[in-house]
Amino acid sequence: LTASTTGFNTGLGLSALAKITRGSSNTAIGYQALQNATSTNSNVAVGYQALLGNSSDSSGSLNTAVGFAGLSTNSSGSLNSAFGYAALTANTNGSSNTAIGTFALTTNNSGSGNTALGRNALQVNVGGSQNSALGYIALSNNTSDKNTALGAVAGDSNTIGYGNTYVGYNAGLTTNYSNITGFNNIAIGYNVFVVS
Repeated sequence: LTASTTGFNTGLGLSALAKITRGSSNTAIGYQALQNATSTNSNVAVGYQALLGNSSDSSGSLNTAVGFAGLSTNSSGSLNSAFGYAALTANTNGSSNTAIGTFALTTNNSGSGNTALGRNALQVNVGGSQNSALGYIALSNNTSDKNTALGAVAGDSNTIGYGNTYVGYNAGLTTNYSNITGFNNIAIGYNVFVVS
């Protein structure tokens, strides 16, 4: 931990908070946790390379990452929470996201206001915003906005469809197992099909 005009920072681990110069109230525990942070504030990083890329001043603050490489490429995203192996790993400037589970929201880059709870939930979402996925692989192929899935594999067929709601195990299948591209669909129940 090196510092010049910082305050209330805690770093534990090789290269943890290694570049901090002006930021304050940061906690980094683990190898390279918050390593590139220079002037960010109020971040918590616990785990190997957690919040590794965080660096800017007024943005990139108020993030929490617990787990291997959680939020590791985040540079300017704020108000994100990542708990689990590789959760929100690719996030750079997306804000107000919550990812709990292995690979939850792992490829999210710029999407904001997403909630993913469960292994691989919203896994390939890159820029989609305001999605909620609760369950194993829920909405894992989604790349669009304003979708809700509750249940294991719910909404997994959804790719670019938006405003859809899926409730139940495997809810949101399509009749030919193709990708869902439609909008404002509602599927409730076990293996319920929708028209793509």
